[in-house]
Amino acid sequence: MANRLIEQLKPLAGGLARAGEFAWDHIGSTAVPGLAAKPFIDLQLGVPSLDHLDGIAEAFEPAGFVDVATVRPGSPGVLRDDARGKRANSRWDKRLFASQQAILHVRQLDSAWWHYTIRFRDLLRSDAGLRESYQRMKLDLVAAHGQDEDYDKYTLAKTVFFDAIQDRLDA
Repeated sequence: MANRLIEQLKPLAGGLARAGEFAWDHIGSTAVPGLAAKPFIDLQLGVPSLDHLDGIAEAFEPAGFVDVATVRPGSPGVLRDDARGKRANSRWDKRLFASQQAILHVRQLDSAWWHYTIRFRDLLRSDAGLRESYQRMKLDLVAAHGQDEDYDKYTLAKTVFFDAIQDRLDA
């Protein structure tokens, strides 16, 4: 399903590719076989620059994607990713779009979080112990926050896990 969504979005984003190539990735829990996941597919679009994305919200509308900044600008991870680890004093701008079936994170290709999401996915795929620990934590957070009106507290609570593996993500 992630690949079908990416193939559906690629032509919509084609007019935005003024500053170079894009990178498309299936990230998040649905990208890790066997890992419990929310019913949304996380996708990542890596772009050379966020400065050349005029019209991106309109471009993705035909696929049912909404610019989350227009409805939940204060939620974590909507307009920026807080840098971590060796780059803890930095901040990385981003764009976030959502449809009924997917979340699309648009990040600059040289941003730490663009790299982190791929490294984290690959770590979970290759390390069964880490995958089990992450799943256990996620299930505990679902039990604690499953009735919340949004995913904000769930998202923020996962930070503890990322803190614990930050050295591996930076390596």
